[in-house]
Amino acid sequence: MRIQLATAAVVVLLVGCGSSSASTSPPSTSSSTTSDVHPGTVSCGPAEARTLAASGVARVYALNDRVYGCSERSPARSYQLGDSSFCNGGGRAGPVAVAEQLVAYGLERCGVDTGTSVVALRRMTDGRVLGELPALTGLPAPESYAQVTAVLATPAGAVAWIALASSIVRHTRIVEVHEYVHQRTELLDSGPAIGPGSLRLRGTRLSWQHGSTQRHATFG
Repeated sequence: MRIQLATAAVVVLLVGCGSSSASTSPPSTSSSTTSDVHPGTVSCGPAEARTLAASGVARVYALNDRVYGCSERSPARSYQLGDSSFCNGGGRAGPVAVAEQLVAYGLERCGVDTGTSVVALRRMTDGRVLGELPALTGLPAPESYAQVTAVLATPAGAVAWIALASSIVRHTRIVEVHEYVHQRTELLDSGPAIGPGSLRLRGTRLSWQHGSTQRHATFG
């Protein structure tokens, strides 16, 4: 495993992705994060919509309890990614990362006393779904809820994320760090002390907080 350890403090900017209003509620966490890619100026989508993430050529925005993605190549066309507030069969979308035309985002689906999550990949030039990656290696117990809490992406198609799951029956908690590179998914780290929103990328250095220790991996 390509992980290096260093003791360092991390200052984290946390951005909430909304809370569920459905009858079944996922586990509460302190918050979730979008990627370090800050919203850019993109001419697609309604001007009054709230931008969640953007590159120079694509945008993901929230409007009327829905999350959409669009590309400046077809500024009049948007693709629904999921709901912004409700966790239902259609899925709640968030957090979101945009890298050029690639959008990577957590997609959470809730049922009766259960909730599952994937990391969805979509191309904004045509809205094509490129894949859905399991967010976790498994669930801790029956009546568990899983959600993606942080996600990052690169234009080359590499994706990294943190996901957590907890059981309302056994009161257990799983937190995992994953990467998807060259069409392969790898578990980088696991443990309940991982900071759900601590994922950061600087160049090819991926970092996250595990308890009082900052961990690193080469990404991409």
